[in-house]
Amino acid sequence: MNTGDPALITAAKESILETINENQAALKINGIYAKLPAGDYTVGEAWSGDIVGAQWYLPKGVGTDVLGFWRPPTGQTMIGNDLLVVPAAAKNPRLAHEFINFMLDEKHGYDNFVNWNGYQPPFTSIDPDKLIDDGVVPENLAAAVVTEDMFKKDLTPVELPPSVDQLWLDAWAEIKAGA
Repeated sequence: MNTGDPALITAAKESILETINENQAALKINGIYAKLPAGDYTVGEAWSGDIVGAQWYLPKGVGTDVLGFWRPPTGQTMIGNDLLVVPAAAKNPRLAHEFINFMLDEKHGYDNFVNWNGYQPPFTSIDPDKLIDDGVVPENLAAAVVTEDMFKKDLTPVELPPSVDQLWLDAWAEIKAGA
């Protein structure tokens, strides 16, 4: 991640193409949270919030024990968070700021997480262990819980120079063409 080394980018591309070709894998964007519980997918690459949210899409009577989540070891996990922004030319910037303030309010942000989307907001007020103890995140999905320490030790995507970004975009175009 974040590399500009053409050999590493090529190796990543070739590994993805090999997985697709040897396993009849398909490239899909989004939908893990609903399509995995529905049985449309058996394995998927997704953000932790997708698997936490998947519990709400399981068929009636199916327990969360059918779900699982694996992440690489500490220091090798990609970590990030979604952003809320206000465009410089926003028609209603005050209203947009109020919306952001609403979502950054601990109660509303937490409610959005546990009742709607499964994406854990980066609030220091959230105790990761309590999420499991309270059943917000099933114990078998404990690896999907994000800790503050992960933001310090794990890998954060950064903006790449245009020439490096183009290497990744070219590799992705080859993956999509070969899939």
